[in-house]
Amino acid sequence: MPKVSIEPLTDPSGWTGPATAVRNSGFRQFSASFLADNLIFELLDTEIAVKSFAAVDVTDFPHLALNLAAVGTEPVDKRTAADFRARIRFIDSSGPTTLEYFLPLTNRSLDQVRFENTLTSIDSIEIEALADITFFASEVIAYRDELPLDIYSAMTALMEKARGELDLTPGFKVKAGTITGSGSTFTITGGLFLDKDVVVTFGGETHRIKSVGGSVKFDENYFDGATIGGPFTDEQMFLFIPINTKPGEEDVQLPSVGMEGGFTSESAPVHESATPQLDSYLLDLTVRTSFPDDYRKYTIDLEGIARTGEPLEKVGTLLEKSFERRSVIWINGRRHEVGELDLVLDDFGDATEIVPRVSGSVEVTAAREAVEYERQKIAVTVTTTVTSQPPPV
Repeated sequence: MPKVSIEPLTDPSGWTGPATAVRNSGFRQFSASFLADNLIFELLDTEIAVKSFAAVDVTDFPHLALNLAAVGTEPVDKRTAADFRARIRFIDSSGPTTLEYFLPLTNRSLDQVRFENTLTSIDSIEIEALADITFFASEVIAYRDELPLDIYSAMTALMEKARGELDLTPGFKVKAGTITGSGSTFTITGGLFLDKDVVVTFGGETHRIKSVGGSVKFDENYFDGATIGGPFTDEQMFLFIPINTKPGEEDVQLPSVGMEGGFTSESAPVHESATPQLDSYLLDLTVRTSFPDDYRKYTIDLEGIARTGEPLEKVGTLLEKSFERRSVIWINGRRHEVGELDLVLDDFGDATEIVPRVSGSVEVTAAREAVEYERQKIAVTVTTTVTSQPPPV
């Protein structure tokens, strides 16, 4: 698991501090990772906002990060403590142990701010104003980069978002009959497209069909298992489109989308690779510096499968909506663009034993994790001593 959410910053409840200092912004452009909302912080000098929560295990994650956008900015070239307008503290109360950093408020557009992590657990966050400040913030996370697996996770989130939006579109969801019963006793009426490996959803449940001989049986090893909740009475059932990473032959789900590839990549030099990354500004005025190892272009192959025409059409619609124009994905809280998808229908002629499919590929350029970090002073103070001499006589 390359990323864990510490605090999504979508709900102001639970934050303590001055009244109305933390509230929902309602501006989606300041939300990371497709989150529905974000928070705006308005603090006067010396005010502190605090959020406590159940402890989150961050043992295996070298980085902490959040996305923010400042209203009014600090100097980009920071040289003294006076150039910072906020501090942030990550707290593990069991120690207690605290990581404290300056919180740079440099960018007006949403950008990720990263911090070095040395904690094993976090259960509280404090933000302290060092001047009057206003900024938008979204999603505090702990993460480590594992490419291309991180790309798979980010593309899954993009397709799940598209699938949720399409489900609200009349005519997208494919009806598969109705179901009545509960537990292991149920009947399906008017079943359509039902066959082995087909995935269906109803009443908030999802099931994969194990067999259809005599009566439908669900697979105990997938989704919500072999038994159903309920009791249901003529509950409408629909086909469901799972999104899978590197699906194997023994793990067929119909209809579905699968992703694979990207484990070989090619160099994609960009101008920014020559720019050092600065993060983790400590109160002793040192900063962690690094260069990305390099920028790589990853090609991810996509394949949608279904046994019959209408479900395959819906799979194609899902892929096209997910990757229309130049789509955006969020890799460990960082915004990336995805190249365009050219989708083709694979024609296998008279080979009826092969499941029909649509396929294509997309390209994603991402920086690999830096391999070396160095901590250095953010400014060097030069002191010049001048000795005054008496004028000559």
